[in-house]
Amino acid sequence: MSMQSEMSSRVASILEDSIEYRRELILDNDASPSVDNASQWFNYLTLYIDLMDRAQSKLADEIDQNTIKAGEDADSVMTTTCFVFVIELAIYPLFVYLSVRLVSRIKVIGSSLAVKSKHLLKEQRRNTELLSQMYPKCIALKCVLSDNYTPFSHVSLFLLPFASFLFFSNK
Repeated sequence: MSMQSEMSSRVASILEDSIEYRRELILDNDASPSVDNASQWFNYLTLYIDLMDRAQSKLADEIDQNTIKAGEDADSVMTTTCFVFVIELAIYPLFVYLSVRLVSRIKVIGSSLAVKSKHLLKEQRRNTELLSQMYPKCIALKCVLSDNYTPFSHVSLFLLPFASFLFFSNK
């Protein structure tokens, strides 16, 4: 930055000197050309042209450096983008494959659960039917509803006449 400020101050001083010299020439209104005036004017112009050439080369160098830096940044961004794109291309089919396998596995598990639950319902109906055939209705109902009931091993049997047994069993 100091070089730029130094250059701009030199350019400003040369511009001031050349403008001042131009004013002097205009105010002088001397129609006769002077070799000294012409050589001084030529020196100012060549010095001004040299300074403009240097400023132009400095600006061109700075533009080149900024362009190179922007190109490197763009290369870095492009490299990152390509890397992410390649990873997406590699992972996306794997993700789709795993998703399809997972869905098909869930479908197989669901269908096997449906078949098993169908068999369990058939088994439950058969158990209910067998319970109703083996036990009296009230005990079979308690077994089906999973209520507490007293098994036969804990019940005392009294021997009654056959008529009484039929009477109690009908109830």
